[in-house]
Amino acid sequence: MLPLTGAVVFNSLWTTEECKRIKRLNDNLVPRKPDEPIIVLRGLKYDYLLDGNRRINTWIAEDSKELHEVWIVCPVYNEDTIGHVRR
Repeated sequence: MLPLTGAVVFNSLWTTEECKRIKRLNDNLVPRKPDEPIIVLRGLKYDYLLDGNRRINTWIAEDSKELHEVWIVCPVYNEDTIGHVRR
């Protein structure tokens, strides 16, 4: 595997159904930061939830039809990719 050389963050809007597919660690409700975006790490095979477990649980419980802001962190593994992303 190439060495990790940085990361790129993308902003996206997801439906509750898209958020639901990310594995969550608990079923707790009452988010501490209800208006903040959730943060997801994009892996090679899976997306990993870094922040937003309770927000997603609340949206599911409320059957939210809104779009939710998501910050997607994508690792960058070589200098060529970083140069390409910056252009």
